[in-house]
Amino acid sequence: MIGVVIEHISLQTAAFILDNSAVSPAARARLAAALQGGDPAAGGRYLLSTEYAFQLGAFGGKRLGDIYAGYGSGDKHPWLHRAYNVVSPFVYNPRATFNIYGDLYVDLQDIIGRRQLEQMNPRMKKFITQDARPSFKNLYGKLLAQMMIPPYSKVSENYWRNQDLRAALIAGVTKQ
Repeated sequence: MIGVVIEHISLQTAAFILDNSAVSPAARARLAAALQGGDPAAGGRYLLSTEYAFQLGAFGGKRLGDIYAGYGSGDKHPWLHRAYNVVSPFVYNPRATFNIYGDLYVDLQDIIGRRQLEQMNPRMKKFITQDARPSFKNLYGKLLAQMMIPPYSKVSENYWRNQDLRAALIAGVTKQ
């Protein structure tokens, strides 16, 4: 989301400068060249794929104690860290967890790439109520997967709003 916000501010700033000051044709051409290119649908997909890659790198292959030790408990309760690691093979399967998490991301990438943002919240709700519904098998993995999902609908809306702003800015720069 931080990158999307920075992009929005940058596009607004460029539009403000173009509207309120004299900009040389050479600078306009450089701005137009910088704004051109790229595939907005692919950019939306990449936006979500980075989150999956980050989560897999941060949590993939770790045991529960190793995951929870980094979240506030620190070294205050080392026995709890060891206890989580002992029960981890019985209640947490990292591969199964990231498989269901990956399936969600494939669907979300398709949704954002096609700009069908109204489908995003229902898909995330289905993930929580069906795909990652806690069950005896991989209980903590499914709970962990539910906790790792941020609200992507707002990020996706802002991403596409930026793409519209970018297209308008390109049209304004190349028109003059």
